[in-house]
Amino acid sequence: MKLFYRVLAHLLTGIFVILLGWAIVFYWGIMEEINDEVDDSLEDYSELVIIRSLAGFSVKLLAFALNSLIFVTP
Repeated sequence: MKLFYRVLAHLLTGIFVILLGWAIVFYWGIMEEINDEVDDSLEDYSELVIIRSLAGFSVKLLAFALNSLIFVTP
C-alpha cells in the first residue's frame, strides 16, 4: 500500500504543476485580450468625441462612479 500512495503523490504533484502552469498561461492570455479590447474601445470612443468636437458640437462631460458619459450636443 505504501507504493500506491507514493505513486499517487507523485502523479498528483505532476498534475498540480501542469494545472498551475496552464492557469497562469490562461490568465495571462485572457488579461491580454481584455486589455486589447478595452484599449480599442477607448480609442474608438475618443476618436468619435474628437471628431464631433471638431465638427462644432459642444461637449459636456458627466462622470459617474466607474463610467463616463460624454454628451455631444449640436
